Amino acid sequence: MDKGYLTITNLIKKYGDVTAVNGVSLAIEKGKLLSFLGPSGCGKTTTLRIVAGLETPTAGNVSVDGNVLSDEKHVVLPEKRNMSMVFQSYAVWPHMTVFDNVGYGLKIKKYAKSDIVKRVREALELVGLGEYEKRFPTQLSGGQQQRVALARALVSEPDILLLDEPLCNLDAKLRENMRFEIRALQKRLGITTIYVTHSQDEALAVSDEIVIMRDGKILQKGSPEEIYARPDSSFVADFIGVANRFEVKIVEAGKEKTTVRLANGETVFAAADGKGWKEGEEAYLLLRPENLIFNQREEGRYVNSLSAAVENVSFTGSIVNYFIKPKGMEESRCRVQSTPPVRFAAGDALVCRFAETDCVLVRE
Repeated sequence: MDKGYLTITNLIKKYGDVTAVNGVSLAIEKGKLLSFLGPSGCGKTTTLRIVAGLETPTAGNVSVDGNVLSDEKHVVLPEKRNMSMVFQSYAVWPHMTVFDNVGYGLKIKKYAKSDIVKRVREALELVGLGEYEKRFPTQLSGGQQQRVALARALVSEPDILLLDEPLCNLDAKLRENMRFEIRALQKRLGITTIYVTHSQDEALAVSDEIVIMRDGKILQKGSPEEIYARPDSSFVADFIGVANRFEVKIVEAGKEKTTVRLANGETVFAAADGKGWKEGEEAYLLLRPENLIFNQREEGRYVNSLSAAVENVSFTGSIVNYFIKPKGMEESRCRVQSTPPVRFAAGDALVCRFAETDCVLVRE
């Protein structure tokens, strides 16, 4: 594991017989935003709380800039870490004004009044609430309350920002707008950030790197593009996007491409991936819906084809979803996505073509 600014090493957290975090190791570069993504109970929030100093690890350690902050014997108090955390519940005090909510931590730390005024107003301007300092939380929308929580986290100029499902209580459109605002703010400030979410869209939109977790372990770590285009397993592919999955058998594994056979006997070529496939080995072929192209042949690119019949069509505005049944595979269904207009209807026969480089082979 490469050494980073924030380093987590062999982290384990047990609650009785339950292991919530199981051997997590990773490094985060200074100024980057890393997202923990996974289903409920996968260990992402527990890991975040250990980083914050709110939980003591059973084993392993957390260090920042080479200084160990948490291990099984010693935990530096949260208030001594120069980290700030934003919770999913906002946690703003309803009896305090926006100004007092944001400046409360500075007041407790006995900052000079003039310094508090300066810092709070700068933080409120940063999150677009400069004109709201005298309002109470009950006079704000959900998005504005989340901005108050964010301003309160930033006002102390922390070295590390921790975000625990910060947008889960917002409606869909506001959630989308806020994720872009958080990303723009993080990049402008250059603050090292960990973002916990169960939303694939949020993770893809805000992250420099994504960590996919399951059962307390890291399944895959990489950039959003890497995770989406080259998932290591069908679980990762399904969790971060939509993936069509076909059972295949390896026919030949060459230096440049791997040849596989579908259940209907048709042959498909996948770009070589260095996974050491053996002839006769069983695998899964993963294909993203947007990588299936209708009835087009482009020399040297869309070398693979799949004959199918349309079963259903769903128009969602910018995307048309075609649900198709591949020829000769009675149990298989897959989805194809394209832009409008709607070109096919239920019952139509068609041919889908796809490139070798869009084929992902995984073991299970």
